[in-house]
Amino acid sequence: PNTLRANIEDNIRKCTEYIDNGGAEAFIKIKVNSISDGRMVKFIYETAKKYPTIRFQIICRGICSLPALPNIEIHSIVGRFLEHSRIYIFQYDGREEVYISSADLLTRNLDKRVELMLNITDKNCRNKINDIFNILIKDTANTWILNEKGYWEKIKNVNMYSAQNALTM
Repeated sequence: PNTLRANIEDNIRKCTEYIDNGGAEAFIKIKVNSISDGRMVKFIYETAKKYPTIRFQIICRGICSLPALPNIEIHSIVGRFLEHSRIYIFQYDGREEVYISSADLLTRNLDKRVELMLNITDKNCRNKINDIFNILIKDTANTWILNEKGYWEKIKNVNMYSAQNALTM
């Protein structure tokens, strides 16, 4: 409970510092079950408003208090299987920090519980986690997308792609 919030915020700040120093764009990818911690929601939202060239791709299955913006894309995958993994990826200046975690972005996880956030340093493991995230973000069969008006819209696509099927094969 003493370092998790700071670690996430520090990684987001590294992306903003890169932009402040002339960088073109940065990417932050987050996969969790819930986002409702007020401080974290405010931090991400204000960062996205101030830095439109930082693109957030977020997969959040359940509660999501973070509003969508042009650079905050929020997906919810609700299919046969519970999407329980937590992934945090920060990409900027040719660098990539990949983490797996036990923590959602909830106050109880960030401030009150002992949760883990592990930096993945093995290149093959980082690539596999990126592959999993990319498979999930491509889902059109079980995905709802939060629009900027605050409503969830089911993806309408003739060629349905199920990330859950792809990952269980």
